[in-house]
Amino acid sequence: MQDLAAPDTGISDGDDRSNPLNEAPVLAAYRNNNLIWLRGLLTEDPDLAQRTAPSGATKHPVSPLHITAQGGHYEATECLIAGYCCLDR
Repeated sequence: MQDLAAPDTGISDGDDRSNPLNEAPVLAAYRNNNLIWLRGLLTEDPDLAQRTAPSGATKHPVSPLHITAQGGHYEATECLIAGYCCLDR
């Protein structure tokens, strides 16, 4: 009998790192409301929270706050407003 279990991708629930729009990882993390990924990216470069990047959908520059608010991602939006995605500073 064939095992139909999903293959282990190394990505746990709540850590979706898909990037179907092929855009900057920080924007993909915001679009996915992935706080685990965001914290990692912002730990490496806290300025990402304030930088614009080209949208994979429109190719126009967008801000992280725009992406989180537009997508209805309350937690990521709240974290950005509170200070670089809830990073301990």
